[in-house]
Formats: sequence, C-alpha cells, structure tokens
Amino acid sequence: MHDVVGLEGAAEDAVRDAEDPRPPVDEVGCSLFEYGWPTVLICGNTLFDPTATAVLRSALAPTAEVYHVTLAPKVSTVLSRCTTLPRDPARLAADAELQAGRPHPGTVRLDSTHLTPEATLAELVRLVNAGAGRLPS
Repeated sequence: MHDVVGLEGAAEDAVRDAEDPRPPVDEVGCSLFEYGWPTVLICGNTLFDPTATAVLRSALAPTAEVYHVTLAPKVSTVLSRCTTLPRDPARLAADAELQAGRPHPGTVRLDSTHLTPEATLAELVRLVNAGAGRLPS
C-alpha cells in the first residue's frame, strides 16, 4: 500500500476539462506509484472541499492510502512569508482566514508558524507515519 498526502490543493486537476492535454493528478499519482515511488504529495489550495478529495480517494484507494494535512501557520506568518509576491496583503489575509475557517473533515492541522520548510516536511512525515489525517477509502 502506498501513501498519498494531500496538502490542500490540485483536486480540480482530477476533474478538469477533457480537452486539457495534461493528465489528471490521480493518473499522475498512480503512475508515480507504478514507477516505484512509495509516497506522493499532492499540493494546492482546493483540497478543502470533501467533494474534490473524493475524486482522488476513489481513484487512488485501490493503490494508496490517502492522508489529508492542512498547513496552518498564523496569518501574520503567511503575510511575512509572502512579502515578495504580487498579492494584496489584505486579500491574502482574508483568503488565509477563510481557509482556516473551513477545515476538511478528517484533516490533521500542522501549525508551521515557526517551522522551516524542512522542519515542516519532517513534521508532516511524522504525522502521516503516526496515521494522523488518514482519510477513509
């Protein structure tokens, strides 16, 4: 059994228009497992919706266990980390607060406020290895 860790996002790729030549994210995940990768991370901002994650879970369940982890730094941290991006800080704060207010059922929240990217990844691995955030098949 393989692991899929969804970090909030990219689910719309699994249901995108058939005219798009890129393979859906569930096909990409399965192909990586077939190639020998034991774990695949699917990241983005749309996996807050259980309907979106259901597409991935149904496609990947025969091949993989699916975990859901929500990165949840403080809004002030999000703003400080995004100062060089061309985003309106007020809009970014509103988006962060909106997402924080609608957690995915079954998710495990990872407060990355004081973590480096490397420490965040290590904590994510620790949580998944402990079974936190595993979604039912």
